[in-house]
Amino acid sequence: MPRKGSPSAARAAYYRDLSVRPHLDVSNGRPTLAHFNPVVRIVALDGSVARLEKIAAEIRAATPGLTVQLIDPAQKGAE
Repeated sequence: MPRKGSPSAARAAYYRDLSVRPHLDVSNGRPTLAHFNPVVRIVALDGSVARLEKIAAEIRAATPGLTVQLIDPAQKGAE
């Protein structure tokens, strides 16, 4: 486990903070196993869900075989 204040702790905190922002998870729809069938995450650093919806629609139109899921952590808390 990284020591508090270490560079690896700072990197870990950065990625934890990204997961609370709206994002798209893009995959081939099959289970992920390490480097096989990875999930690509597109994070809205500005929090714009509308922009992510537009990007999701463009990905679906270009590559219908991919699975695109919009994750909005703010909505989860509102349920």
